[in-house]
Amino acid sequence: MLDYVSHDPDIDAAQVGIEGVSRYGKAALITMAFDTRFAMVLVGSSGEGGAKPHRRNFGEAVESLTGAGEYHWMAGNFLKYGASTARGGPKTAADLPVDSSELIALCAPRPTFISYGSPAAGKAFRLLGAHDLGVGDDYQHAQQPDGGHTDVPNFKYFIAWAYRWMCRPATALH
Repeated sequence: MLDYVSHDPDIDAAQVGIEGVSRYGKAALITMAFDTRFAMVLVGSSGEGGAKPHRRNFGEAVESLTGAGEYHWMAGNFLKYGASTARGGPKTAADLPVDSSELIALCAPRPTFISYGSPAAGKAFRLLGAHDLGVGDDYQHAQQPDGGHTDVPNFKYFIAWAYRWMCRPATALH
């Protein structure tokens, strides 16, 4: 889609962002991390396999994506981290070689708005001279955005935030 709209003279392809909720929030995050043509991202309710830290013992677990009754849309190699039986023995989220903060860090320094996210990658954004969430590095106690399994309540905040990053006047919102 970005290739298509980049040929439209009315669209500034250097300021195109990507957005997604839930499974598509995970996809938006992956796209932002690996396709540097996108200027910003809104990741909504991406949960396990997305912006949520994997290596923890509370909240949604890796096993919720890797169970036998699940629709498997993650990479096949991911499935072994929720398996009680796997080649080389049982694997858990603690065995994952990377965590979500490292995926989020791949988006830096481009603006990355995470609805129901975590400040865990804030250090990477600050290192590259960009702003973090401004809530500190203690993701277990930081105040999180609200709104449920949707990013609709965050659109008004995201749009105002995106306009600031694009250096557009607030009056352009009306």
